[in-house]
Amino acid sequence: MFSKNSRFLSLIAILLMAGIFVAGSTSNVSAQAAVTNTADATVLAAITIAATTNLNFASVYPGVPKTVARTATGADTTAAIFTITGQAGAGISAFLVLPEYVSETGGDRMTVSFGTTDMALDTTTTANPSTIVAGDGWIDQDPRSFPAALVIGGTVPAVTTTKVYLGGKVIPSVFQTAGAYTGDIILTVAYNGN
Repeated sequence: MFSKNSRFLSLIAILLMAGIFVAGSTSNVSAQAAVTNTADATVLAAITIAATTNLNFASVYPGVPKTVARTATGADTTAAIFTITGQAGAGISAFLVLPEYVSETGGDRMTVSFGTTDMALDTTTTANPSTIVAGDGWIDQDPRSFPAALVIGGTVPAVTTTKVYLGGKVIPSVFQTAGAYTGDIILTVAYNGN
């Protein structure tokens, strides 16, 4: 069938192809190169929070509810003011823990409430509770829900503080015990990467 020559030639062709394949798949590395890069990061200033002014209802009569507006800056009643300081223009998330009651040392409690427009946020620091307008940040906000776009101050000009103004209402009973009442309002703030 096949002659010896054709088998021989086929064998040589197969060996040549195998040799070309082996020779083509082994290449010598004649030079090497290496490079070093670095990982860099800049840590921003930590956030600080100050309770600048307490929410002060001053004197309250039994059975007579009393409201302090988020704009109050009077000699006796004042809105609560928190000052948040950090990196100008950085996005933050904030949360208020609001009391349901204020208590006196003897254990009596008085209801305190916060309405859906009892908070304002000043990102300019040029305002105060009684002068803040919408262009200064956010007004008439629900203190249970901070805006998603909240930032520390602004970038032009660079402002590194945001202020929170908070009003509320106490509702004493007709039989409310006389005395000084207090309750904690807790503000938590963190950078959110925005």
